[in-house]
Amino acid sequence: MATGRARSTRKLRNWVVEQVESGNFPGVCWDDTNKTMFRIPWKHAGNHILGNIITLKDTVII
Repeated sequence: MATGRARSTRKLRNWVVEQVESGNFPGVCWDDTNKTMFRIPWKHAGNHILGNIITLKDTVII
């Protein structure tokens, strides 16, 4: 069972690395040179401008 779990973790890590490096998500970038942490820009609902509608695409991690 542990072997399957390790494989799944490796697949997830590879997928995350691909997504961060793809450039498909503006503002998503590596936070350190070792590529162990990445940064995701986030618009907090409390910081919106009056009249500005925060859409689903602003808050969903794909």
